[in-house]
Amino acid sequence: MKHFFFVVCLCGLFLSGATSMAQGDYTEFYPLQIGNWWHYVTDYSGNAYHVKYEITDSLQHNGHRYFQFGTDGFAVRFDTAGNFIYFNPNSGIIDTQYQFHAPICEWPEQGDSCTWSWGEEQFGWLAAATDSRRIFKFNGLIWEEHWLKRGIGLDYKEVELTNTYLVGAVVNGVAYGDTAARVGIHEAVSPPLALQPKLYENYPNPFNARTTITFHLPKQTAVTVAMYNLAGRRVCTLIQTRIYAPGTHQIQWDGINQQGEAVSSGIYVYRLTTPKFVETKKLVLLQ
Repeated sequence: MKHFFFVVCLCGLFLSGATSMAQGDYTEFYPLQIGNWWHYVTDYSGNAYHVKYEITDSLQHNGHRYFQFGTDGFAVRFDTAGNFIYFNPNSGIIDTQYQFHAPICEWPEQGDSCTWSWGEEQFGWLAAATDSRRIFKFNGLIWEEHWLKRGIGLDYKEVELTNTYLVGAVVNGVAYGDTAARVGIHEAVSPPLALQPKLYENYPNPFNARTTITFHLPKQTAVTVAMYNLAGRRVCTLIQTRIYAPGTHQIQWDGINQQGEAVSSGIYVYRLTTPKFVETKKLVLLQ
């Protein structure tokens, strides 16, 4: 599957619902209307870039109406089966980018993808019935997560060490966030903007006895940090909904589960969760 990403990849940032969703529901996660635009900041290799995407026109292809980003840009549409379709008018490539009826799971197997629901008004992961956000996860050659917010569109994307955040948008005539600067593609800014919490790679990794997990918060917020195995089962909770001040914080994990038992060697996933942000990383324990 091809994935489009602004700045260093191609672009695509919106998703939707569970297996029972009607078309009117899942299209709420990617509002397609001429004049809609989204302003992002991408943190790539220590540099931050402003990027703007605007739906400027529509076109017909094989009897289907696509909404086009820019005069020479890609075009997208929803089909009636709950798929988000990407079309490149220059190359003729058509690809299914998001499947809104994809299997619900937390950690896809290698080479697979899945979707997940999250209600940001709560702490943690919720059933699809209460979701205000949909998350697509791709476990291919590189790990990707694409977050779509109901009524807004793509508002976060992670591709390995590259993170992209929505900072402003105009959707169906309503302005959200910072809409003052309608910047052009690849406009670089320095230093990087600390717009969201950040979860860093643990050190050492791999580890044997103990490893340190570091995270940064741009403002005071409630934090949960938990450890999971690759089957998606929680191994232990290192921080449970605790208020942290802005700044950089560190915690340690010694390979012990919630029951006080040493876990086996293997790959584990640690997750930082705040009311409006989730980020995950992988670590390797060698006993």
